Amino acid sequence: FDGAGEGDTIQASDACLVLQGEGLGDRLGWSLASLDFDGDGIQDLALGAPGCMKDPLFPGRVYILPGHRLRALTRRHHQNRLSVTSPGLGALVLEGNGGSDRFGYALASVGDLDGDGCDELAIGAPSVQFSAHDQEWFEPHPMLYSPRESIGYVEVHRGRALPELTNV
Repeated sequence: FDGAGEGDTIQASDACLVLQGEGLGDRLGWSLASLDFDGDGIQDLALGAPGCMKDPLFPGRVYILPGHRLRALTRRHHQNRLSVTSPGLGALVLEGNGGSDRFGYALASVGDLDGDGCDELAIGAPSVQFSAHDQEWFEPHPMLYSPRESIGYVEVHRGRALPELTNV
């Protein structure tokens, strides 16, 4: 930038890394969080995909990408366009409990709660419903979903080692 607040424009084509979802409607990138999930001192990237399809329903997914892999990919001198599930990324995949949870709608690093050197990740799933009659969780058909009937939930996942890759 020229420092004058004018001039330079950054184009999407200037990105050094572009990550794509697994399929239509995934909504990869709806939520993002940076944290040291694996405790190696390098920030990892968590990506929410609350519309990720499983069967005909969409429970949602969260992908945690190791920072050391992202660092290596962004140092290359050309744009990398990869699926979030590319073997070279080594993503840890977390899935919702089923139905129309929209797991991954919200993400937040909550720091190292248990003192093990790895940050924990809070994941929101606002669309799960609860049946007061049965006192159990149930998953409605997504076309019948009403936000007024949702109770939602938040899971906190402990940080841990991410998959190691020897060649990429």
